[in-house]
Amino acid sequence: MAYIGKHYGNPRPHHVGDGRVAALSTETNTLYPFAKGTVTPETPLTLAEDLPNGRFFSGGDNENFLYLAGQTLYGTEGNLLIDFSQWGVNFTDDTLRDITLTDGVYRILLHEEGTLGVYTLTPCTAAEAAPVLRITGYFVGDGVQAAANVFNRTHFDYTAYIDDYQRYDDTNTFKLGGAGVTKLNTELLAGGDFDILYLNEYLSSAALAKQGALLDLYPLLDADSEVTRDTFVPRILEKSETDGHRYSLSSAFGIRTMLSDRRVIGEHTALSAAAWHALQAAHPNADMTDLSEELFLNYLTDIAPHDFITGNTARFDTDTFISYLETMATLESADEKMAQLGKERPTANYATLADGTFLLMPHYLRNFSFYQRALCNLADDTQFTGYPTENGAGHTLEFADTLGIFSNSDKQKAAWEFLKLTLKTNRLGLSEGDIEQPAIPTDRASLEAQLAYYRDAKNFVNEDGTPKTTFEGTPLRALTEENIEHLYAIIAAAKPLIQTDRAITDILADEATYFLKGKCTAADAAARIQERVQLYLNEQQ
Repeated sequence: MAYIGKHYGNPRPHHVGDGRVAALSTETNTLYPFAKGTVTPETPLTLAEDLPNGRFFSGGDNENFLYLAGQTLYGTEGNLLIDFSQWGVNFTDDTLRDITLTDGVYRILLHEEGTLGVYTLTPCTAAEAAPVLRITGYFVGDGVQAAANVFNRTHFDYTAYIDDYQRYDDTNTFKLGGAGVTKLNTELLAGGDFDILYLNEYLSSAALAKQGALLDLYPLLDADSEVTRDTFVPRILEKSETDGHRYSLSSAFGIRTMLSDRRVIGEHTALSAAAWHALQAAHPNADMTDLSEELFLNYLTDIAPHDFITGNTARFDTDTFISYLETMATLESADEKMAQLGKERPTANYATLADGTFLLMPHYLRNFSFYQRALCNLADDTQFTGYPTENGAGHTLEFADTLGIFSNSDKQKAAWEFLKLTLKTNRLGLSEGDIEQPAIPTDRASLEAQLAYYRDAKNFVNEDGTPKTTFEGTPLRALTEENIEHLYAIIAAAKPLIQTDRAITDILADEATYFLKGKCTAADAAARIQERVQLYLNEQQ
């Protein structure tokens, strides 16, 4: 590759490093695949007639072309015509500038990370292509795709291939958690050919660890000289352990909490279920929150396994858990809220928190700008109270882009390199004027790099010297050291929302919903949950 000058714009990441691209001959309507190397091209493949409309890039006297439709580059793998975005090869209309053929050598002109570059591609056979590092999951996040792009551009021994099982869902009746999830779990039980697993609510790290499907990552981490336990934000690793082992690695997280104004509710920095009811009683004319009973149920199923299960012993038949169910019943359902839309019903926001109309507002600190925005809008009266928990911890951590290594993979070393790379991709920092990061990084260096941006007051002043503002029109200000210490304290106190056993959360949701429909009392529902969860735990021993 030869750089030919700077290009100032907003390019997006993409990959051509391993050469998985193809040229199209308009004379024969065939695709010629190419890859890194200097050997003979593969046998041409006739271009499928059902390809979407795209753009061709002229390639000199022989009329060879790349075929690009949107962000999708088409070429071949073996005898199949494939979409190379599955291999981490992504382009935008502004990325690919031209393709030329000179003396049998293909050169692509494109821009990447602000630099125009010329990439040279020469032919090779499919047999000489790099082996596949398979990243499998359902509803795989964009951050993992971005990491695959970087991996394929910098690691030529393997090609990262994202196999998202959403593709098996019926596109006519698309529903998350459908046929793709069923197929993925069936193949997992059968010991399928996997390397890296994308873990979320559809693929539980706790359940897979019990099955022995995930590799303990602590030995890899402790043997690594580049990434160590000190690489991570303090206490982040221990918050997502399972019985002292680490079966997953997350590159980012957010904080779920409740926002309040201390002038209204006082110094309630934490809530138990009992404190929640006391707060309601102290402010009978105020709305507690615009949190629906369904959202509270989602929260409850997340935190309950951590609060009410110790080892293999459940304790859901307690006054505390019964109080949680009763708390949930005081909230409106989503249908009731929808029915009141347009009837001048107030909503929880910064203004209605400040005037006491609402006492609490669900708030997801998905990045530092959300924390900054709250501090600016409510000033010194900003209070992050958190959701009610048994011990009043309040805040919860929600991890993002969580990956595990399949215990039977024969590419565990390469898989570990990919997991490490997901941390590095967060170190790109903030571009000028961009205060919207996707999430808070678990990597300490990345987090500190982002906080450095928020410490610098000049980043929140316009060219004319006027302050930049929040969406609500409040002037933005830099974070103080006190603010940052407070943020670290929230992270340290937060409870982890690691992926728990889906069977347990299904029991909780099933029985709690039965109670919400008035079919039983809270005590009856708690007793039923206790019976079913304990039976399940006994069966797992």
